[in-house]
Formats: sequence, C-alpha cells, structure tokens
Amino acid sequence: MRILLILVGAMTLVTNNMKYPETKRDAVVDDVHGVKIPDPYRWLEDRRSPRSRRGWRRRTSWRAGFLAQLPGRDKLIARLKELLYLETLLAAGALGGRYFYTRRHKDKEKAIVLLEGGRRRRRARAHRFRTR
Repeated sequence: MRILLILVGAMTLVTNNMKYPETKRDAVVDDVHGVKIPDPYRWLEDRRSPRSRRGWRRRTSWRAGFLAQLPGRDKLIARLKELLYLETLLAAGALGGRYFYTRRHKDKEKAIVLLEGGRRRRRARAHRFRTR
C-alpha cells in the first residue's frame, strides 16, 4: 500500500508539467435529434488508416516514455506480478456434453480454455482464443 501511495504522489508531481503530444482535430459534428455533437477525434476510430496508425504510435511511445520515468515503477510491477500472477484453475462449465474450464499459469498473462468430453473420454485440449 505504501508503494502505491508513493507512486500516486510521484505521478501527481510529474503530471503537473506534462506536455501531451499534439493531436489533430477534424471539424466533424454530428446532429443527433437536433443536438450538435462535435467529434474531432473520429479519425482515430479507423484503425487501418495510416494517419490513425501514426497517431497511435506517437501516443504509445509518449506514454511508454512517461511511465518509464516514474520512480518506484519497477518495485510496483514486481509486487503486482507477485500478487496477481497466480496459478489458477477455474471450475468447469458444461455445454453440449462437454466441459470447458480455464487455466492460467503463474508465469503467463493470459489464461487458456481447456475442453474435455464429447462421445468418448479424451485428454483435455488447449484452445487459445485470439483477442483481435
């Protein structure tokens, strides 16, 4: 808890003098039931456009640089990994005569979904789901 308070205090001191990267604004305004709603950053929603990709890369590198300079960051990350990266095996759920359950290894960030069952008994197979 002490580390978290130190981190929040350090972030407050650092963020007072921050200069965010410039982001272009478009003159896009929606009219919803007679109400004008500006949406100057709509261009960022198109993930495939080169303009949007450049903008995301610029902000990602800025954010990484900001986070790297925070004092106590490495200790906080190590402690959070110690607390959150646990070996887990969640209870199975039945669907269509098969049992699905998730397992996460303590050195992995994402869990895997395991399947067991069907017409005959067989060993569990791991199925990885993509996030994109």
